[in-house]
Amino acid sequence: MPFPLTEHQRLVLLAQEYQRRGYHTTLYPAKQVLPEPLQDFFIGLIAQADQALIVADVRTRENLTLAGAFDLHQIARSVDALPNATFELVVIANEVRSPPPFTHSRQEYSP
Repeated sequence: MPFPLTEHQRLVLLAQEYQRRGYHTTLYPAKQVLPEPLQDFFIGLIAQADQALIVADVRTRENLTLAGAFDLHQIARSVDALPNATFELVVIANEVRSPPPFTHSRQEYSP
């Protein structure tokens, strides 16, 4: 069973997915790179192709707190105000867990 990814790891994979589809991607874009309505937010990823703009973020369920949900709502509203822009949110498992320790139990064989 694969172990959950961190938000950053999943964001990198998402950027690679968009690149395979022909988008130019920027992880954690600087304020100056973002359209004005988004400059007050911390954005995980933007993907651009032709006139299309995708604003994306990855959050754990744990980070979808009331304050986090409000922030996402504000980002989504700001993206809606931009032409040809969409907002995508990827929600992943709460935490990255270490693999369980390997335990070996010796059983005697008796025919």
